[in-house]
Amino acid sequence: MKTIEDFFSQDASDFVGDIELPEQEILWIDAQQGIDWASALIEKLKSEKPQFPAGSVIEDLEEALEVFAKTKKINAKWHFELDF
Repeated sequence: MKTIEDFFSQDASDFVGDIELPEQEILWIDAQQGIDWASALIEKLKSEKPQFPAGSVIEDLEEALEVFAKTKKINAKWHFELDF
């Protein structure tokens, strides 16, 4: 299963101060990949009963599914990055 880092990209110009990052191309991902990933992760969390309370994580993933579905509907792409 992919991790969130597999979907992460960041524009190095977003950082200030002493942080140095190599230039990185922004990774735009097909909405269906997000739907598949979030659905699989929700299923895994529900079936494996992790050692942490997964309810709020599942809620966040379900919200992400809604965003991915809207993204797919308008034939757009998405990416994760840090917000400063």
